[in-house]
Amino acid sequence: MAAGLRRLAGAVEEEGRKMPTYVDIRENEVLVPMYERAVQEGRQEGDVAVRRRLIEKRFGTIPGWAENA
Repeated sequence: MAAGLRRLAGAVEEEGRKMPTYVDIRENEVLVPMYERAVQEGRQEGDVAVRRRLIEKRFGTIPGWAENA
């Protein structure tokens, strides 16, 4: 089986050169706004999680009525 693959080495190398091997989404005009929004939302969610942990550590479990307010 390996012998059959050796014959394809040239074709595989040529296809590899044709294919993009690295794509940075920050260079894509469509994906950049989505990427930046996702990063911002992640930061906000992280901030909320940190504040929640600090409040619960100091005061205990947050009651349901307080979470929905």
